Amino acid sequence: MFSLFKKKSKDTMTIDGSELSAPIKEGQTLLSAGINAKLKFPNMCNVGECGTCRCKVLKGDIKLKRDITHHIPIEDIRKGYVLACQSISKGGDILVQVPGLSSTDDSISTLLGNIEKITELTHDTYGVTLSLDKPIRYVGGQYGQVLVSNVEALAEHPRNYSFAASPEKDGNTTVEFFIRHVPGGLFTDWLFAEDRTGQKIELSGPHGDFYYRNENSPILCIAGGSGLAPVKSLLEQLKQDGLSPNVTLLFGAREQKDLYCQREFEALAKQWSSDFNFHEILSEEPTTSDWQGLRGFVTQHIDDLVPNLSEHDLYLCGPPIMIDSVISHVGEQIPTQRIHFDKFLDQSSIK
Repeated sequence: MFSLFKKKSKDTMTIDGSELSAPIKEGQTLLSAGINAKLKFPNMCNVGECGTCRCKVLKGDIKLKRDITHHIPIEDIRKGYVLACQSISKGGDILVQVPGLSSTDDSISTLLGNIEKITELTHDTYGVTLSLDKPIRYVGGQYGQVLVSNVEALAEHPRNYSFAASPEKDGNTTVEFFIRHVPGGLFTDWLFAEDRTGQKIELSGPHGDFYYRNENSPILCIAGGSGLAPVKSLLEQLKQDGLSPNVTLLFGAREQKDLYCQREFEALAKQWSSDFNFHEILSEEPTTSDWQGLRGFVTQHIDDLVPNLSEHDLYLCGPPIMIDSVISHVGEQIPTQRIHFDKFLDQSSIK
């Protein structure tokens, strides 16, 4: 006995604009299929929190594991943009455009450069300026991936850092990041061990979907730690573009020694043509200190500082615990589609 019907070969996920492909099973995520095939598919958290694995499905049927509109606007989802870690194959072949892998995707550049300058912002945070061999174009709020290819321990897995200044019209050949030392972190232990000025680096980008949505609403920005970088970049670009919605900026830190960029934000507030309110809130400042500002957690002060909260769009950057607590606090006062965030995940945050 024999069959007149040829048995169907395994379903395949093909990377558009390349010869790369991976077997994919019904019910498997795009990211899982890519990793299993040892493709260098951009990823970090694998649970839909960081947005690193954003890609575009050109052909094929997928379904989403969860709501991803906090990272990708609904209009982009309709165009095929998804998070690979949250996209499950419904069976059949899939064609996907992946940043860094697809030659058809010209939105991501890979540049060479070096560390031009390192500035100590706080006891555990550096401002790191990179000089690049060609301009990179980004939008305020986005991030780049940094790789140190000639240091074996840092050559395989890039680190994500947000641009800390507004983009220039013709692209930036110099970029700055705010990098906090994470004890035990391979990259930051290396960076903080000695002066790395002159070190060669690779930078790819831009990545990320944290950017101003131009809704003409007042905006509430909340940052923690090095989360000031994308907020600063976003607000500086608004000023540069002649936009000035009412802004309330809350910066949560532990102690006074963790504060930085005060002069930059105070100067920005003076140049703003509408309301710009900047508040620093310290959660662990000694009660015996000379601090006259706000104390406690950011969530303890939102209602007093932003009485018309429901009218605002919310932009959040910083550690996961802060972002989760703020989103829980605002509840249904601000709809999900008007909450935009970038969780600053390190390896200790990823399970």
